[in-house]
Amino acid sequence: MLQADAGRRRNVLIAALLAVIVAAVLYRINRAFGDFLADEGYLWYGVQRVLSGEVPVRDFMSYEVGRYYFSGLLLYPFGTDGLLALRAVLAMVAAISLGISIGLSGAATRESRVWWMIPVALLFAEWLVPRHKVFDIAISALLVLGVYRMLRKPGKDRFFQFGLIVGVAATIGQNHGAYGLVAAVLAFACLWAERSGALSIPSLLAWGLGVIIGYLPVLLTALIAHGFVQAEISALHYILFEYKGTNLPLPIPWPWTHAAHGSFARVMLSLFFVALPISLVLAFIAIVRRVRRGIQGHEALFVAAFTVAVPYANVAFSRADPAHLAQAMVPYLLLAIAMPAFFGLRSRWQPLIVSGLILVSLPVALPLQPRMALSRSARLVPMNVQGDRVMVSQPTHALLEVAMQEYVNGTVLAVPYFPGLMAALHEKSPIWGIYPLFPRKPVFEEKEIARLRAAKPAAILVSRAALDRRKALTYPMTHPEIYRFLQQQYTKKPVPGRMGMELYVPPR
Repeated sequence: MLQADAGRRRNVLIAALLAVIVAAVLYRINRAFGDFLADEGYLWYGVQRVLSGEVPVRDFMSYEVGRYYFSGLLLYPFGTDGLLALRAVLAMVAAISLGISIGLSGAATRESRVWWMIPVALLFAEWLVPRHKVFDIAISALLVLGVYRMLRKPGKDRFFQFGLIVGVAATIGQNHGAYGLVAAVLAFACLWAERSGALSIPSLLAWGLGVIIGYLPVLLTALIAHGFVQAEISALHYILFEYKGTNLPLPIPWPWTHAAHGSFARVMLSLFFVALPISLVLAFIAIVRRVRRGIQGHEALFVAAFTVAVPYANVAFSRADPAHLAQAMVPYLLLAIAMPAFFGLRSRWQPLIVSGLILVSLPVALPLQPRMALSRSARLVPMNVQGDRVMVSQPTHALLEVAMQEYVNGTVLAVPYFPGLMAALHEKSPIWGIYPLFPRKPVFEEKEIARLRAAKPAAILVSRAALDRRKALTYPMTHPEIYRFLQQQYTKKPVPGRMGMELYVPPR
């Protein structure tokens, strides 16, 4: 027993060390690469503003508070909020995600095989994309860990720990809290079907207490920050009752549809979207047939991965592209790796499964790595951004040059695709909606117009490009009142070399 415990501790240490090494290598390869004006800039701006004393959701459009406070807590002692510093924080989160995933994969084998961790680490490293979404990826791995530990030894302490993880997930994003709740319901259903008595009122209360403690960052923000609760309710109301969705959907690239046609990568992407629901259906059938006799220790990971994979299917299918598929992949990869142990197959199947997954993942996941994604998109230009030397695409360089020319006169705003511009200029946005992709009602637009009147920005850059080639998603269509205000109250200037961009400045 002591020897087995020592072996487990050794494997945990090796998994942690391997995760740190792989995450550090990825950081070194990708650190200077990536166009930061869009999605990554959305996160960067939020971290900057938190370090300046602002509150997410209340003071600017954002995710839930967790990722901003966590990043700010790590950056504050160093007195920096630069782009490369943020990317270093994301590398740390990536290492946490990798460590959990590698450790869980080791739990799926009945023998200690340290050499097997290396290809497993490479597999999960492939899917650590997009870089700015590693918080979301790490949470999915953490949820699988919580369910797995609870199923293996379903005591009150494990229920509490799993509840704590669900609460932490909700601080990262309300959607992750909902996914954790679905996973909990499925896991509790498995325990109830076993009729082992593990699912009891005291255990459920321990789980609930864990959720509350894990959610404390949001609860404390609600108590301390005046107006935060109203902003949270308003954001939730918009998602549930106005927009009625969490994302901008894309056609699912089923193999028989036009969306799957084109490159080899598109074909492989379509096969992943077929494999995901099929794997869930087959796993559900297998678990239902097995659960009444009780889930054995070596089978718990398969069940845990299934309970988390079910809700995370929404991430992949809500916007069916490689980036959102990547955010949902951890529980599915763990489901595949745990399959041999669940069905009592020989251990040699696991290396074969991992090797196969590495190969089929390459055409879909590898192009999302920042260095490769940027190198494939355009010719790169070196640029100094707040003291950090980074490589950017020519369009990004041109936009930043225009912004810097106008910045001498005051605040510069760029909508709707460039929240990172304000972060690059280290300025506060004059409006709340820093990433205004979704259509809004006139009452919301009037509030934004009032903010523009008060802030009096020196220049506003507007992109008329159609997101997903849908005219209904152009800025003049999603925010017609603001666009009309700009045309009436500002003077339009030409923007050299920027197709689809308009520059508005106050009348002289």
